[in-house]
Amino acid sequence: MIVWTIIPYSSLSSIFYYFLVK
Repeated sequence: MIVWTIIPYSSLSSIFYYFLVK
């Protein structure tokens, strides 16, 4: 399912965004 592909990708994106904001 696409969900299993979006979950890890979203998590990675979230970490990246966190570092950018920081």
